[in-house]
Amino acid sequence: MWLKMSIDVYRKVISLNLYCRVIL
Repeated sequence: MWLKMSIDVYRKVISLNLYCRVIL
């Protein structure tokens, strides 16, 4: 359960990071 949640959050953070990089 915890692992699944943390992985989900981690992936969201990474996609947000990439998104910001593309914009900037």
